[in-house]
This record gives sequence, C-alpha cells and structure tokens, in this order.
Amino acid sequence: MYALVVCVGPHQGAVLAKQVEGFIRHAAALERELGLSVRVDYAAAVARVPHRVTAHRPELCIIAPHWTDSEASLIGVCEFIRRQRVRPMLVVLDTSDPTSSPHFGVLPYVDLFLKTKMLRDREQYRERYAGGHVLSDHAARVLGFDLGEWSFGTPMPMEHAAKVRPCWNFGISADFERIRRNAKRFSVAWERRYFDVNRRLGLSSTESTRDSWYKAYRVAAQRALEPLAARHRVTGVRRIPRKLYLFELMNSKIVFSPFGWGEVCFRDYEAAAVGALLFKPSTAHVATSPNIFIDHETYVPVKWDFSDLEEKVAYYLKHPNEAERIAANAVRVLDEYYHDGGFVRDVGAALNGCLERDR
Repeated sequence: MYALVVCVGPHQGAVLAKQVEGFIRHAAALERELGLSVRVDYAAAVARVPHRVTAHRPELCIIAPHWTDSEASLIGVCEFIRRQRVRPMLVVLDTSDPTSSPHFGVLPYVDLFLKTKMLRDREQYRERYAGGHVLSDHAARVLGFDLGEWSFGTPMPMEHAAKVRPCWNFGISADFERIRRNAKRFSVAWERRYFDVNRRLGLSSTESTRDSWYKAYRVAAQRALEPLAARHRVTGVRRIPRKLYLFELMNSKIVFSPFGWGEVCFRDYEAAAVGALLFKPSTAHVATSPNIFIDHETYVPVKWDFSDLEEKVAYYLKHPNEAERIAANAVRVLDEYYHDGGFVRDVGAALNGCLERDR
C-alpha cells in the first residue's frame, strides 16, 4: 500500500517532525513487514493538502495538521478529498501535546484519527473540562487559575469514538536514541551519581504566570521542589546549555518532570535514556508509546498536587536497589523499542484494518 504523510505548517525542528521521522528512518522495515510504502511530504497550509494528494495519488493519506489549523479548515479539506471519484483512506495524526485535540470535529469525515497522547478511557472524553482538557481543568480547579475564555480541546463526537486510536509519540526520535548511546558511554552507576534530584525545569520561581496556566503549574512544581534542597543534593533550576544539561542528567539519581502543555514531555525520555529514576505526576490516565509510564515499574508517580513528592524522594534514596530496578526497567523499555522494531509495530497496530484492505 502506498501511503502519503502530509505535515502541515512550519515544522522545522518541531515536535511533529520528531513524530513523523520514523516513517523516513524505518521506511525499509515498514515496507518489508507491513507492505507499506510511505512518502513524507509537506504543505505550507492545510488548504494545500488536496494538491499534495492529487500530485501523489496515495491509497492512504495521513494528514498531520498544525495545532493552530482551524477545525473547519481541516473538515473542509477532508470533505473535498472524500468527494473525489477515487479517494485514499483518510487518517488524521494529531500530535498536539495534550490528550485533548482541537480537531476532534473531523472524526465523521475520516477513517481513523491517531492520537500521540490519548486518554485511556474514551468515556472521559464525554467530560467538559475547563480549558478543554484535564490539565487546564486541574490548573483552574486546584490552582485557582483564571482561564477566561481560553480553551484548547473540542468535543469528541462519541458515535465516532472508535475511530480514535493511541499511537507513538516523540519518544521515537533519533535524538533519544543518541542520548541513550551517549549515556552508555559517559554516565556513572546510579548510586555514584552526585545529584540526588534534578530539578532543572527551565522555569524560575519568580517568572510571571499571568499569561499561562501551564506556567502556573510548573511554578507550583518548582516550589514543591524547594524544600528538598535542605536535605539532598539538588541541581539549580534555570536553563543551561544543552550539553551541560545532558551531562547533568547523567549524573542525577532522580529526575523530576512535571506536566507541560501536555502530560508527556521530552524530559521524560531524556531521564529514562540516561538511566535516571523518573518522578512524574501520575500518567495512569494516558495511553502512548514508547510506554515508560508504568506506575512503580518504569517511573515513580506522584500526586498532581505534589503533596507526596518529598516523602517519595526520601524513600527511594533510602532504597537504592528498588530505585535502580525501576530506572533499569525504563531503560529496557527504550532499548527494546529502539532495537526490536517498536515503531513499526506501533504503525501496524494504529493502522490495523486499513492495511488489511490492500493485502
């Protein structure tokens, strides 16, 4: 089957680029194992997608819209393609950070909708969250952040909910594979690492939170880390050059990674790749891959209000064998994913049914 992946908007070095690079890096394996021949193309705007489809005439078209594209424009494009005498199967790849989406309204017009980070329980999509998704809702309810009229998510038409499937995230990127290789060479054994806790969140406690619930949440996270400095060796908090940051990670026992705009962050995979013990607000509600978010098996979940953070840090520093076991499990998950065809398996699972029609 010939498939076209159309990336919409400015993606040079962006999150989307990391989530579609697997189609290029694993092209031979995709064709060999799934019978899927993939071309990755780019459209400056969503309105240009039909031109790319006409030019390449794929049997399967995966549209990866930019999060700023309007739902109406995406629906219009899908309607136009569906009206063609010979049309490809249509799939939307939603790479936006939250488990919500600004584009769920397109569901009636596509064959599949792939979410790189998805709520495990589809029934949760019936809820109406402040700001459109679970994290902004938490910031509004617990932190008292005034969202005003801001909202990111759109309602999911539940009669089409079965079309929505979880898929891979930016953890598939070669960037994390390189970090993993370097960690094998340069990182020290877990118990010999100098820093007990890495709290380098790239956000100072004095930064204004007036313009973003996300900043408000991360400031709250940083403040929760402050008491640790009296009892443990901790890193600084401000941004540092990336090479220094990565070496610091390799010399850290515990890496704390709060939520960002969404539940899953680059820092999660950086921590796992260097063999640190990942501490993170519980992601038990999220389905994604590579899955390094198995409670107490590949990471240590903490409460969303950070109330158990100090207690859990103290526990794992006093129980290094248990800490090392969890960190090693996360490393194993990544190594197996990268070296045993994890991305190809994810594509096969996500497109199951579409691929079978042509085989």
